[in-house]
This record gives sequence, C-alpha cells and structure tokens, in this order.
Amino acid sequence: MDYQPKTKPFDHQARIFEKSRELEAHALFLEMGTGKTKIIIDTIADRFLAGELNGALVLAPKNVAPNWVNDELPIHMPDEVMARAKVFLWDTGKATNKGYQIELAKFLKTPDDQLAILVMSYPAMMTERKPGAKPLKGKEAAKHLLTKRRCLMACDESARIKTPSAKTTKRVVAAGKHAKFRRIATGTPVPNSPFDVYAQLQFLDPDIWKRIGAGSFAAFKAMFGVWIEHERKDNGMRFKQLVDYQNLAQLHSVVDQIGDRVLKDDVLDLPPKLFKRMTFDMSKPQRELYEKLRDEFMVWLDEEKTEMISAPLAITRLLRLQQITSGYCPTDDGDMIKIDPNPRLELAHEIIQDIPHQAIIWGKFHMDLDLLAERLTADKRTFVTYDGRTSQDERERNRSAFKAGDAQFFLGNPQAAGEGLTLHMAKTCLYYNTSYKLGDRLQSEDRAHRAGMDDKPVHYIDLAARGTVDVQILRALRTKNDLAAQVTGDKVRAWIE
Repeated sequence: MDYQPKTKPFDHQARIFEKSRELEAHALFLEMGTGKTKIIIDTIADRFLAGELNGALVLAPKNVAPNWVNDELPIHMPDEVMARAKVFLWDTGKATNKGYQIELAKFLKTPDDQLAILVMSYPAMMTERKPGAKPLKGKEAAKHLLTKRRCLMACDESARIKTPSAKTTKRVVAAGKHAKFRRIATGTPVPNSPFDVYAQLQFLDPDIWKRIGAGSFAAFKAMFGVWIEHERKDNGMRFKQLVDYQNLAQLHSVVDQIGDRVLKDDVLDLPPKLFKRMTFDMSKPQRELYEKLRDEFMVWLDEEKTEMISAPLAITRLLRLQQITSGYCPTDDGDMIKIDPNPRLELAHEIIQDIPHQAIIWGKFHMDLDLLAERLTADKRTFVTYDGRTSQDERERNRSAFKAGDAQFFLGNPQAAGEGLTLHMAKTCLYYNTSYKLGDRLQSEDRAHRAGMDDKPVHYIDLAARGTVDVQILRALRTKNDLAAQVTGDKVRAWIE
C-alpha cells in the first residue's frame, strides 16, 4: 500500500517511517524539534489502513498529552483516517464524573472497523479503581484498550520510564507486552546516566538485554558500570560505589540497532545556539550563610536562635546552598527568608533591561519566578508565568499570549514548561539558575530552538555565583552530556561554558 501522509515529511522523517513502519518495536531518539511525533502518527495511520491495528495508546507527560489531541493528531493524521477515528484524552480530575464515564464507555465501544486512540499522562496510568467501585480509572481504561484491540503503544518523552524499580515503569513495561506495535520517542534518552536506557528499551523488547548477557538490571549495571567495593567504618557493612562507566561502544550498538538518532544540526537548517556564562560574587550575608551551612550543615539566622536552617543530607544541602546563592532560603519552620542584597537578582535585572525582544527566563524554584515577577511588574514589563502552580487553563492562556506577542517575557520552570511547548519567538533564554538534571536542561533549551524559528540565533545566558555549587552544576551537566553522546553516538559538541 502506498501511504499518503497528510503533511509533507522532512527527508529524515520519510526515511525513518519507511524503515520502521512494519516493525513491532522502534525507538525514535530524535532531538527536540525534528518531528518524532509525526512519524508515530503516520505509523498509526499506515498500520490502520493496512488492517493491522485498530487502536493506539499514547502516554505522554501531563503537560504534553493535550498537544497530541489538540494539535498533533489534527495536523498530521490523514483526513480519511481521522474520519474513522475516535480520540479520547484522559482527564484524571474528571474520572469519577458520571458524564465523563459515559463518554469513556462510548469510546471503549468504538466499532472494530474504526480507530480508537487513547491519550493519557504517565501518572494517569497509575490510577486504578478500588475494589467494588464502578468508575474506570486510567489503568483499567488502558488495559481495556490494549486487550480488546490491536494496538500501537507509544511512550512520548520515554525517559519518564528510565527507572526500572519505579512503579510507573513496571506498569508501562508490563502494559507494552499487550501491544502489537511499540514505540518510544525522546530527544534525551540518557538524561542522567547510561543506565537510563535499560527500561526504555526493555519496554520495546523484553528480551533485548538477555541477548547480550544482561538479563537483569543488576547484571546490566555490572556490564556497563565500574564499581569499587567499600566498607563502612561505623558498622562494617560493605557496599559498592559507581566510579565510572565501561563498554559504552557496545551499549551504543544495541541502542543503534533498535532505533534512530537524529540531531537538529544534521537535518534542519537552524541558526546556532550561542552560550554565555555571567558570574557574580555573593553578598557578604550570602557568603557567611553559604560557608556556615556548607561546613557545619546548620546555621542560626538570628541572635535569639529562633530561626534555623539545617541540611544534614547531602541532597538537601545542595538545594539549600543553591537557594542561598539565589537570595533566599527556607527555615526549618517553613518560613522563607530573603537575603539582601541579592546580586543574582540584580544581575538578572540588568540583563533584562537590555533585552528588546521576547525572552524566556528559566528558574528552578518558585521563589525565583516570584522575585523576577516582582521586578518585571515594577518595571511595567509584560510577562506570563508557567510553573507547577499554574492551572491547565492558565497554562494555555499564558502560552497563547506569549506566542501572540502579548507578553515579552515567559517565566518558566523547566519541569513544568520544559516539554511540549513551541516558543521559537524567543531569542534569549536566561537561566536564572539550573539543576543537575540534563533532561530538564536540554528540553528547556529547545523550546526556543526548533523548526519554524527565524534565521536569528538564540542566546543562552547562565547566571552563576563564583566558587559555589552553581559552577559544580554546570560542570556536571557537561559531563553528563558527554556520556550521553557516547551512548547515542552523537558528536561531542561545544556547550555551556
């Protein structure tokens, strides 16, 4: 059958589609903005017209799932298929609503000669009805579709299932065994370490690691990690510590055989990304708090010793130290203490004053965005905010306002806004601060740098306090990016300074 796509594909999309259209399992490790969603939609439509499937289950991050229903499917699904398709977007908040359950029941009874497409978030897969309850939850809806129909199951931003021990990962991998076709799609398959590909590829092929002698995650880690055994001085217990990675060429070979890797630089004529780090010295109050918490794990904020910051755990200490460099810190009592003066905020304000075009400002913490919003409001600059506190309706309004040019600045948190948004009207991305998560960083960078942008480069500016955890984080991100390149076969590229 000669499949006719609704929208003209790029050459790499046409090549990958032809190569993978009949395969049971395939990984689309396509960098953000290179069109992996279209390939999945064309595969669903092609296999439906060929009579090989009549259902599809698409899992995506919560803020990305609506885009499949509202944007991607209408744009790319051929009209003749859409005319015979029923599409249902799962909404956990409405799951117990009687009218919603009636609509769901109608959807699940879609005639076999039509195409039923269920789109839901990863958290929705973890919802299930209690014994004796009638309303179907996400687990039951997905199970009904997968067991009653011939389905393609797709995991969009599949790094969401990178942790083998996580309950969500286990459920998604188990569900995949009921699908006739399986697809994973992400531009960042290795967001933190080479171990991240284990569960993603296991979803595609449950036996893929057994064939190379790594039948369990423990065996996989032993094959691709270098471990040193240590003994704890306090109790004599022995444990193994990861010190390096090995056999990454072999790991790349497995990844390469089951999927395709595409980088924007290879297939799209996009202007470059330009990176710049701008550093500052902390104020005296910041430096004193920073050094005391770093060295002693606790610090009193007042002479009466009523306000304390403590961070005995290493991960908590890193968060607190980064918050101190950002000009504030929560106390053990839950109060938020601002530290004045705040050089990071002053530097960000200076940069903002010189930006004439639209820009994205990324902040790791809610307080970052609140401080920036106060400054922008005082300056009478237009902006929208998009973070974990923003409702779904507000998110859509704020995204539309920025895209329409009604707001100059987009204040976002990478975990909430780093995926699924096209914001290529922005020409500057200011990282007020950043995290150790490589996936969050790469995803957020590519909200502005993607197909459809003009020929002007995007400027990326990182703010960092000299001699602090800020510098350590940027160094760690570069190391993670270099390791990821070895697994995916990418060329090591110049990146953040």
